[in-house]
This record gives sequence, structure tokens and C-alpha cells, in this order.
Amino acid sequence: MTKKKFQSVLSITTAVIMCISLLFPSVPVWAASEGMGWNTSVSQTKTVEQYDSIDGLSGEILYDTSGKRVMACGGEVRQCTENGVTKWYWFGVDDLEKAEGEEKEEGIHLYSSTDLYNWDYEGIMWDIQGAAHPKILYNAEQKQYVMWVSTFEGVSVGVSNSIKGPFTSVSDTGADHVMGFINLYEERPGTAYALYSNFSAMPGSNNSFFLAQLSSDYKKIEGTPQQIQFAGGTLENMEGGILKKDGKYYIVNAGMSQYAVAASLDSEWEVNTLKMWDGTAYKDIVSKNQTSSVFHVKTDNSDEYVCIGDSVGGETEEVRYIWLPIEFFEDGSAALRELSNWKLDGSISGGPENPVLYDSIHGLADEMLYDTEGQKIQACGGEVHQVEENGETKWYWFGEDVPGSSDDASNAVHGIHLYSSSDLYNWTREEDIFKGMSSKEQFETDEYFRTLYGDLSDSEKNMVFECLQNCPTAHPKVLYNEKKRQYVMWVPDFQGAECIAVSDSIKGPFRFVKYCESVTGFVTMYQEKNGAAYVVYQGADGLAIAKLTDDYMDVTDNAQTLTFNGETKLSSAEGAMFKQNGKYYIINAGMKQYAVSDTLAGTWSVHPLQMVSDKGQISGEEDEDYQLNPTSCILPVNTEDGVIYINISDKWDSAAADQTRYVWLPVKFSEDGTIALRELSHWKLEDIQPEEPDVSPIPGMNDSIDGLSGEILYDTAGERVYACGGEVHQVEEDGQTKWYWFGVNDLEMDGQIKQPGIHLYSSTDLYNWVHEGTMGEIGKDCLIAHPKMLYNEQKQQFVMWVELETGGMKVAVSKSIKGPFTLVDGAGNSDITGFINLFKDRDGTAYILYGSRDIYVPGSPETSKLGKVFMAKLSEDYTQVEGASWELQYTDGGTLFNSEGGIFERNGKYYIINAGNPDSDGPQYAVADSLKGPWTVHGIQMWNNEEQKFEDIVSKNQTSNVFQVKTKNEDTYICVGDSVGGEIPEQVRYIWLPVKFFEDGTVALEKLSNWRLELDRPDVEVTEVRLSEESKTLQEGEKYQINATVLPSNASN
Repeated sequence: MTKKKFQSVLSITTAVIMCISLLFPSVPVWAASEGMGWNTSVSQTKTVEQYDSIDGLSGEILYDTSGKRVMACGGEVRQCTENGVTKWYWFGVDDLEKAEGEEKEEGIHLYSSTDLYNWDYEGIMWDIQGAAHPKILYNAEQKQYVMWVSTFEGVSVGVSNSIKGPFTSVSDTGADHVMGFINLYEERPGTAYALYSNFSAMPGSNNSFFLAQLSSDYKKIEGTPQQIQFAGGTLENMEGGILKKDGKYYIVNAGMSQYAVAASLDSEWEVNTLKMWDGTAYKDIVSKNQTSSVFHVKTDNSDEYVCIGDSVGGETEEVRYIWLPIEFFEDGSAALRELSNWKLDGSISGGPENPVLYDSIHGLADEMLYDTEGQKIQACGGEVHQVEENGETKWYWFGEDVPGSSDDASNAVHGIHLYSSSDLYNWTREEDIFKGMSSKEQFETDEYFRTLYGDLSDSEKNMVFECLQNCPTAHPKVLYNEKKRQYVMWVPDFQGAECIAVSDSIKGPFRFVKYCESVTGFVTMYQEKNGAAYVVYQGADGLAIAKLTDDYMDVTDNAQTLTFNGETKLSSAEGAMFKQNGKYYIINAGMKQYAVSDTLAGTWSVHPLQMVSDKGQISGEEDEDYQLNPTSCILPVNTEDGVIYINISDKWDSAAADQTRYVWLPVKFSEDGTIALRELSHWKLEDIQPEEPDVSPIPGMNDSIDGLSGEILYDTAGERVYACGGEVHQVEEDGQTKWYWFGVNDLEMDGQIKQPGIHLYSSTDLYNWVHEGTMGEIGKDCLIAHPKMLYNEQKQQFVMWVELETGGMKVAVSKSIKGPFTLVDGAGNSDITGFINLFKDRDGTAYILYGSRDIYVPGSPETSKLGKVFMAKLSEDYTQVEGASWELQYTDGGTLFNSEGGIFERNGKYYIINAGNPDSDGPQYAVADSLKGPWTVHGIQMWNNEEQKFEDIVSKNQTSNVFQVKTKNEDTYICVGDSVGGEIPEQVRYIWLPVKFFEDGTVALEKLSNWRLELDRPDVEVTEVRLSEESKTLQEGEKYQINATVLPSNASN
């Protein structure tokens, strides 16, 4: 760029003008001189006034809002959004040679504006010497701005977490060979390129231009540069602006009256002469301003690409900035529009070119929300889900791309958009998770649909197309089914059904699988911590609630109409449900209502939903300013101090679909259980007082025993049950039958037992288990396994033996089955190792069964105890071994592999069952007429009652206990097993199966999943209801009671 030193000429005319200014001080000197046709200036500053247009070709000097000249030569303009406000940042250098005794202001200068007409000086963003032509990219992955600048020594790179700086230098750029102007272009997030000219560093490459890909962090050139090829001429230099429009790439350089066009960055560029266009004819460019960049700005009525140039030179140092819109023609050619003091056509409405950086949630600010790529967020009626990825908390927000709201209005088929965030303030657009179809040909031509549905038959594809051509995207609801390990989405099709789609990932894509015709319209869905899921929908007689099937793809037959305690009812099924402080809430901000109930199927009380300010002022139903669309989601945000519940709504108008606002407000809870929305704008999570986490029980949610279902079992607080290797005991408390189940968390996490100790659970129905805590200090300081317990009636105390992982046993006692258990000094026997079993005969005599914890290996030496099982009598207080032990003797050459399993007596015969041993010769049971044997060993199988045949046991579960369920008829024996392992080790399964006894003495386990003790079981009598009030209502027709034999208080069988 040519620069000439400043020359000042003071004429008589100038003196006259100065005199005029003294006589009329309200007229500034610059205005008077310009009004008389002069372009000179006598001041570095001017009176601060507001601009209402862009200079263009006016030749005027531009001043900032403090009255100083704008110094931003060779720079760029970037559009951002800060807390919902659109803002532009313009940066460049002071590129002027000063008069003698004056110095340039080195560094990269930054200005900001909210209208593109008036600019505030922000200061120096990078204090670098001798720099020119700064270029910036934003790296979304690193959340960092990266600036490249040209210097007399090559290029320098700086980084900053804010566009305002300060920028710090990066040492290794990989660009030592670059000498000249440089341009940067981001093709997509994570992929960016440098285009540069090089006149000396590469031999034989004089007047050549290169394209090089940047590293993923944008801080260095990566790989081998590729020389750019031209047709129709050659670009004079790489100064200019680069843009992409209608699938074509453009490089515009007004200073050299050139522009180039290409189909791709690495293809051949066609060089053309750049001209002016006055609306009717082309003109040559006479103003020799160097283009430094091109930026994109949208208004309500136009979509402009603005070419930024600056003109430095002449007889003065009075730099001018020449900003002109680019005119694109149908044939792909381009020209600059000949304009002076021009205005943007319409209010600015487009999203920012640069990423949005928010530090708060909009709340009631009524501002547009943009993603990190500067596009308007389209997620109407959606939900936000919190997940853990690689140890980090992340949120995913999905919702509808409302027709008419996309930037591409011609796109008739929309979908469900997905955004991700790590702070709930800034959102990155992900791939669409559910897409509509416009043609059946897409099953073959579109890779997206071919991958999802290519394996379907023609009739199945017709059903898919029937769903997707109607583009069901409104108010999507998603639940994660942990049992099936998949996400399930419900979307209303508004033609009498719900579309059900599934995906293995929250990121999709979701695959349409079926219709649910039992439900239609908008719905509210709710999921308990134990995995039970429910849907609220508009039924025939009003709002109804129904439990979902195990796969979450349909409703069960237990739907019931919601009951309200007054004339006021919920207006619609739109809204969101959540649970806090033991109460269930359904909230709908659009209808200014919420309902609360103690149980899902109980009586709901409806209240007006109000808004409360920090000053305690309440905005209620009559407040016209308080207006939101229906609540689409309640997002619980877990913090170190508790949980924050956020009501998510959106404000959408079909007449202005592209102006959707998202209103996120925290829920405020009162001591009396009432709730309100907090009246906030631009609020932050750290400013909200969280609520205590809800730890209330989930009454009566399970209605069966899992059996072979392979499901994870949760307690009533929604936490996984950890009772590996333990036992179940039946007792009577205050006239009520109760079961206690105890065991250990048999999982090592980083070398430590998670939640150590012996955990105790209680139940009144064998289906739902309440965590009672740990049973004392035993097992808190060491690794233990296989706790076994007997009740000693003579001592009136419970005696527990536990196996130490390091070898040996510990014995502890307690007056209550709940504990706490205290260790007995000197109890146990150091010679006893491995798995143990305790057994109390009918006369009260107790025995211990023990052996090696190792699996039996056929052919092991006779002298080894490996695979041998022993039995010994216990002392009267059950805390010691009394007398000599004996090795179990067998008939027919059979052998028990180990002492694991359950031992019990039935009809004068003794049984030992072990359904595990997957690595040996298979599951076993042994039977004998006496504890001293001999024992006859058999392989144990499954009994398939439906097909009346035996089947092999394939479930690799270790039997820890066989317990009795006492009834008026013959007792039921249940084999308790647990399975630890698989792809996700911490997801232990419990496999409980009834033992089947045949007339010939054969024993088998019944092949059952999700089984109940019901009428078709001959050994159980059903009499009356034994369920919580909620379960009575939800499970009508499934009434039962286990009529138990009365045992002594605090006694076990």
C-alpha cells in the first residue's frame, strides 16, 4: 500500500473558514469545509455526532464516538451477540506515517458498534509491533479466537478467549515460508484454510499463491501447501476478502479492480475485472482502496455482503474507509454498488457471523438466541437432557425447526434440531436427530435414510414414509430406557397417533419404528428414578395417565383419568412433570397453571402459576405482561449444593416464525409446597439457591419379580440395589409380613469398594425394596463377601458370618435384623476359608457349609482340598465351630464343585442348589436324607412350563441363597442369584426364580421373566389387596396378598 507523508497547505480560504467558525461556533470546521467542497481537515478530532449511514464513496473521514479518527486499516469486521444484543467488532491497524516527531499507535486497534454506523473505541486488542492485515477465526472446539497478522518478517499468530483480547503470541506457526498478505477461511468448524501470496521464500514461486490447511486449533499451517491455479489472468496479490455464496467461492480485491471465482478452494480460480454498478451500467473503479475483508449482514429486507476497503495516501494522512455492498448477478458475476452515505435496507435481523458468547441465560430479556456459529437456534417445544460424556457434564437441547423459521425458507422438509452445551449458556449445533422426507426415492438416494431404513420391506418403507412425509416434529419427548440401553422419542403426528422413534445415542439419528395409536396429541412424559415411565395425554374423559410398557413404546392397560380436587382442572396435556420434596408437579407456563399431587394416580390440586421477583412482588394470572408459551420441559440441573429446576418455554408466533424467543426461568419452591417462576433476565446458575435433592421413596412402582428379564433393579429412592452374595429373610413386624434382603456391593471401583459395608433392604411385597442403610461397621474397613445369617432363639439375637477376601471369617451379632452388628472377639474359625453357607435344622441346631472359593478343576490331586466341600456343627450361640468337620460324601461319583449356593430342608430331604458354576461342568443341585449324606449330585435345568420341557441354564448367575415364602399351602422356595459382569460391570442383575419340585424327586428352576406370586401358582393363596394406594389404582385387577405364617417377633425362618 503506497503511503505519502502528510503535507499541510494553509490558504486564505482556510483562514476565512476558520474565521467563520469563530463567528459561528456551533458549525464545526469539518462540516463547513465539506459544505464548500473541501476535503481537508485541520484537527485529529471532531465534535461528537451520531452517524445515520455508511460513508461509501463520500470520501469523508470517519470518527469514533469520542471524536477521534478511526484507525482500523487492513482489518475485518466480525458480528457477535453478547447477552442477546447484536454487536459488531472492527479491528485493524494505524497504517499511517506520521509527521516528524509523531509516532504511529502500534498494535491492533478494536472498535465496536451496535448499528454499523457509530463506533466505540475499545482499545488495543494485541500489542504487536509492525503488524498489518489482521485476520481472525474462532475455534469452537478450543473456545478461542485465533488471529493471524502479516509483518515485515513474515506472519505472527496470537490467541485470546475473547474477541476483545488481549491476544498472546503463539511460537510455532509452521508458516516461516510465508512472506506477504494472508487470508483465512473456515469451511466448517474444525476445518480452516490459509490463502497467501509469497514473493521470495519459495524458489521459482515468484508471484505465486498458495492454499494450505490449518491445524485443528487454527494456530499453524499443517501439511504441504498447494499452489492455486488461475484462469483468465492472475491475482495481483492476496489482499481482499473471501466469501462463499450460492455454492461458489469469491476473492474480492477492489484495490486491484479484481475478483476471482471458483467452485472449490482447491479448484481453478477464474479471474475477472471488478467494476462499479450504478444500477443500470458498469463503471471503472477510480478509488484505489485496498479491500481488507468482506463481511455478511442480514436485515429484514436484504442480505448484504459488504466489501471493506481503506484508502491511505494522497497528500494527507487522512485515511478514508470505503464500505460498499457487493451486487451478485444471475450469471455468477459480481460488482460493487456505487453508493455514498448509504443505509442498510431494513432493521438488522440476521444472526452473527462470529460465534455467540453468552455468560448468562436470557430469561425474560425477550432477545434472539444464536448458536456458536451465529445461526438462530430453532428448538421449539423441545427438551434439554443432561448427560455425562468422558467424565464431563454436557447438555443436549433438541426441538422443532418450525416451518418458515429456517434461514433457508425454501426448504419444505424440516426436522428436529439438536444443540449441545457444556455451560447451558452457549449452544453448538449438532446433526439433526430426526428428519422428514419429501420423496420415497430418498430410501435409495439419500445415505441418511438408506442407512436407517434400507433393510425394511416395501410395505414397511411405505409406513415410514407415511410418517416422515408429514414431518412430525412438534413437541418431541425423549426418555432413556436403561434396561434396553436406548433413547425413545414420542412425537405427535396430529392424525390420531404418536410416532415412536429410537436411537442408541442422544445425538441420533432416531429411527421411526411404530405408531402408538392409544395416545394422540401433545403429551407430558415422566420417568421415575427406578426406570418406570408414564405419559399424560388427552383421553376420552379428560386428561389421563398411563404407565408405559417396558420398552417405552406403548402404554399398558392401566390408564386412568386424572382426578382433581375442585372444579379447576389442567387445561391441556402440554407441560412438564417432575418430582420434588415427595410431591409430583405438572407445570404449564402457557396456561399459567400447575398441579400438585402426593402420588401419580392420586388427587391433583390445581393452582395459578405466578411469577415472583427478587423483591417478593408477584405477577399473576391478571398480569398481561406475563405471557409464555406452554412449558416444554423442566430441566433439573445438579450442582454441588443441590438441584436447580428450570422451566423451559418458548415464545413463537406463526406470523414471525423466525423470531422465536426462548424463556428459561428457575422454579422457586415455598415451604408449603407451592411453586412460582422467578422473574429474571440474564440470570446465572451461580446466583440461584438450589433445592435439596428429592430423596422421597417411589411407592409400589414394581409389580413383579424380574426373573430372567435381565433388568437392573432399583430401590424406592431410584438407586441401584447392591445386595450381592446375600440372603433374604422373612419376619413379622407389628403383625405385618416383611422381608429383609442384605448383601454387599461386590464391585471394585479404582481398587476400592463403592459404598462398602453390608447393605440392607426391606420390602412388604418382594417387588419394591427400601434401602435401610448398612448393618453396622462390619465390612467398612475391609473387603468382604457372601454374608450369611441365622436367628438364635435361645440368645434372641441374629448371628452373621462374613467371608474375608483376604481369607478367614468374621462373626457379628445384633438384637435386630437391621443391626447394628458388632464383631464377636475370638469367634469364627481361621481354618475356614472360601464360600460358606449357614443352615438351621428344625431342632435349632446350626451348621456351616464351607469349601474352597476356587472353581473345581477335574483331575486335581487327591490331597488338595480344591473342589471339596465340608460341613461342621456350630456352637449353641452360633459364633464358633464345635467339634470336627466332615467332608461331604457322594453317591454315583458326583461331586459339588464348591460350597456356594443355597441350602434348605423340605419334606425330610436336604437340598443344596447352585445355579452358577458357568466355567465348570454346569449348574448343580445335591439332595440327601441326612446332612452327613451321602449326597446325590445332579445337574439342574430350567423348566419351560409353556412348552413342558427342560432347558439348559444359560444365565451366568451365582446362587447366593434359597429362601422360603411361607403361605397357607405348601411353601414356595425362591432361588436368589446375582450376575456381576458383562459390558457394564457395575450394572449387576438379580435373578430370582422359583424352585420346581417334581414327583420323581427332580428339581428345576422355573423359566420366568417378570413373574408374580399369583393364582396360577398352586402354592400361594390370594386373598385381598396388599398394595400402596397408588398401586391399587394403577394396577386394578392385579390385587394379591401373600398370607404369611406368623413368626416370633424379630425372628427369621
